[in-house]
Amino acid sequence: MRPLLAAAILAADVLAALPVTGRAADPAAESREVLRRHVAATGGAERQRTLRCLYTRDTTRAFSNPGSPTSPFGEGEFELWVEFPSAARRVRTETVAGRRVTRTEVYADGKGWLQEADRPARPLTADEILVWQETLAMGWGFEVAPIPGDPTAKLTLAGRAEVAGRAAVGVRVVRVGWPNMTLWFDAQTHRLARRDDQTPSAVPRETLYSDYTERDGVWRPTRVEVRLSGKKAAEVVVADHRHYERLDPALLAPPKE
Repeated sequence: MRPLLAAAILAADVLAALPVTGRAADPAAESREVLRRHVAATGGAERQRTLRCLYTRDTTRAFSNPGSPTSPFGEGEFELWVEFPSAARRVRTETVAGRRVTRTEVYADGKGWLQEADRPARPLTADEILVWQETLAMGWGFEVAPIPGDPTAKLTLAGRAEVAGRAAVGVRVVRVGWPNMTLWFDAQTHRLARRDDQTPSAVPRETLYSDYTERDGVWRPTRVEVRLSGKKAAEVVVADHRHYERLDPALLAPPKE
């Protein structure tokens, strides 16, 4: 899988709308209210903060030629254990040349390791660590919750759009230390439907979220689609997700020599 798609998917593997009637007297306040409604519709900020440990199991497809329905693709099964915002373990299993190959990656407190197939484990590179830090800081499904209370966040309404055939309201977010993005929220359910931003190499990226399901009082998307320059590049289907009070330390232990 190409690094660009891998980063897009990881970031994906991890996300309220008000009707806009006329011109807002305070666009920033109205934008924050849009975000707060999303947070409320997905379980509430307090409930989300208490569920810091998450497990998910999904199937991911990444297409070699984005936008082509006949494009060859790589398909992998992923298991992910996360303790926001500091630690994670990800196991990817795929079939290569008729063999089942497993890739295990662990990140914890600024360092980690990667083991592929039967090769010896190696430390994570600086770029791999940065991807984990950004992904864990955002949090899958939690990235909207901290924005309304962030004094550095500049929010403006982005108007209306149609996302997956449904009316949506957009909020542009400029936040210190974060990439600029536009978040689109379903006008009826108030849940995040799409995020528009750019990859690190400045390729326009759309991440669509759908099929929300509830577990432990929190609603999460179980289908995610990534588009690069408007073309479908990857899709993620979540088969299972659950929460824990804490991760088993054995999940983060270094591999045995």
